Amino acid sequence: MMMTKPTLLLVDDNDALLRLLKSIFDKQYSVFTAGDGVEAIHLLSKGIRPRLILCDVQMQNIDGMELVSFLSTSRLYRDIPVILLTEAGQTLETPGAGNVARIVQKPFDPVHLLETVNGVLAQTVVTRRPSMFTAGSFFTTSKS
Repeated sequence: MMMTKPTLLLVDDNDALLRLLKSIFDKQYSVFTAGDGVEAIHLLSKGIRPRLILCDVQMQNIDGMELVSFLSTSRLYRDIPVILLTEAGQTLETPGAGNVARIVQKPFDPVHLLETVNGVLAQTVVTRRPSMFTAGSFFTTSKS
């Protein structure tokens, strides 16, 4: 039985970096690339359903934070985790906003970036498992 690879959407306006990112993830994932947020939204509208989006923050047209805002307000896309790539020293006003699962500073270690993506996807698989209990259950959990 052939297993299909999980889909990633890589979004960056730097072609060289986009090629590097694609080469990092190509073996484990089915990779789609977009040059900016507009192209990313276009791919999503065409039916691409990535398990995760890796996105640069600073881009022309629609930047990374605008893309996150769009995703988080959409019923179709709000569950897709996003890893943002930032320039060294860049601070984000809303680092925990919407779908943002992690923030990775450039320059990044390719091995560490792959491990980060794998870790986020492993967490979302666990999170998306159906619960044994319904919302009306009288079992509660506490985070202590």
